[in-house]
Amino acid sequence: MKSIPLMLQEVLEGSVFSVLIITLIARLGENVISSYSISMRIVSLCLLPMYMYCNSLTVLVGEYQSKKEYLKMKILPITTIVTTISVYVIISVLSYIYKENLIGTLTNINSVQEGTIQMLKTVLLFSVFQILFENSKYVLQSIGKSKEALKTTVVINSLASIILIALNIYNLLDLKIVLGILALNYLILSVFFFRRVLKRSKEVFCFVAAELTKNVNILVV
Repeated sequence: MKSIPLMLQEVLEGSVFSVLIITLIARLGENVISSYSISMRIVSLCLLPMYMYCNSLTVLVGEYQSKKEYLKMKILPITTIVTTISVYVIISVLSYIYKENLIGTLTNINSVQEGTIQMLKTVLLFSVFQILFENSKYVLQSIGKSKEALKTTVVINSLASIILIALNIYNLLDLKIVLGILALNYLILSVFFFRRVLKRSKEVFCFVAAELTKNVNILVV
């Protein structure tokens, strides 16, 4: 039963919301969606180390929580975020420097190559917010708050979807607006998730402090 929220979370992000984003971008033109797809392949390559760090984060947070090492539990996500963003920036910069060669290996269509070169920098920049989201999500899930992560994701993603669809209806969408709303969506979710993690850490700390005080009083008496 505990795995159901995790599964639903992945379905929501990987299928429902992603399909909507791709559908809306596809309406901007065949060349735009093709260039975006190539750009996202490069972004996925840059994000690979992040998923390895996040999997380690899940294990370590659970371990620290079981050992009641709450200070380490609070510091670890910050360390992971700094590390994953640093690694992402390094790989992104290298990818951008050698973008012509990299894009050339992914497609031989000139118009798509040119479109990818033009949008790659923007896509790489906006994708930084995904790192914040993934880190905060993994931490929240690791402390047993998968249901809260799912509920919050459903609400925020639904609001973002409504805004995107409304803008599309009124022909106000372009690639930067779509990416901007997606980045804002990730940022808002990250803030909610980290606030819940900090609240949980505070609750645990207060409980431990109260137990220690009680034990000390008993010994004194």
